[in-house]
Amino acid sequence: MKDLMSHEEFIEATTVEWHLHKDTYSGYIRDAYKFIFSNKKFARLLDGENTEDVLRSIFDSEQAIDMIKQMLTKESKSRTSNSWRKLRRSAAVLAKSVGSDDFAASMVGKNAWKNPTPESQRFRQTGKSLRQKTVTDIDFNMIMANRRESEDSESCALLNIGRYLGARPTEMNRIEVLDAQGSGEITVFIGGSKKTKKGESGHWKQRGIDRTLTLKLSRTEMIELTTSILIADGMEDKDVEACRKRITRNVSKIWPQRSRKFCLYSLRYTMGSNLKKSYNGYRNKDKLIAAAMGHLSTSSASSYGNIKSGVKTGVPVPSKETLAQVEVDTGRKRSYGKQRRRQRTMPSGAPAAGMTARM
Repeated sequence: MKDLMSHEEFIEATTVEWHLHKDTYSGYIRDAYKFIFSNKKFARLLDGENTEDVLRSIFDSEQAIDMIKQMLTKESKSRTSNSWRKLRRSAAVLAKSVGSDDFAASMVGKNAWKNPTPESQRFRQTGKSLRQKTVTDIDFNMIMANRRESEDSESCALLNIGRYLGARPTEMNRIEVLDAQGSGEITVFIGGSKKTKKGESGHWKQRGIDRTLTLKLSRTEMIELTTSILIADGMEDKDVEACRKRITRNVSKIWPQRSRKFCLYSLRYTMGSNLKKSYNGYRNKDKLIAAAMGHLSTSSASSYGNIKSGVKTGVPVPSKETLAQVEVDTGRKRSYGKQRRRQRTMPSGAPAAGMTARM
């Protein structure tokens, strides 16, 4: 699988180079297309004309660009900052896809057109996340039973991978077993998904990392995990996405009254909680947690899990090479409890088995 370009790289790339990554940004192109042609004046231009020619004429017209900025200004009042930036990027990617490089360049980077609405007046998403963030053994077993009953081996495989490794769903079909010993230790390599081509020129320019993790499991658990990895290895990205939708849809039928819904990411949140609980007190706990989760910076730990809902259990132990990739963000405010640090070093072996939180 090719490395993803960052948005800035995509805009700055040559025609030949960016075209190889065009499929990666199809969602942005689709969103921007709907946004641009929601304007009736622009929509009328499509009548019998080539779409790309129409878009080029729009992005090359100062009057049309002013109209687009007015549309973006209106959207800035009803969108969060992140949502508005994504819409602006989408417009840039769409312009790039039809060869309007000047407009695209004006929408990204340091000199990009700024959000015109003061930050204090922007829409804020105050509602709680609808994702379930703590998965108990009882919940997990019920979900697995549901998928086994439907003979959905692919979904079962992804559920097991999420349970044991806490991998991102987009990483689950990119895992390799490096070593599986009879003593119960298994070592795997996970190709990180949150990386860009920029990371090749500078380690600090990427968000995610590849990682090598070791777990100590029972023989049954080891067979379960290795089998799941083999099944996932034969899946394409679209197969993983289809499994995610099947799991979410069927879990909603199991617990229709729950406001927080289970998804594959729920297992990643649970892993984050267990890592915080299991590594609490270790001198280098921030790096251990970040490395196991595939984060480049220790600051990302605050986004996943809560030490209060975690359990001390068997968690993945990152290799020294993986730990070396992690950068310590000394300026961040820790959000998972002020605990007295006991001077420990990295554990020599993985803790005992068992991955999900208990009731």
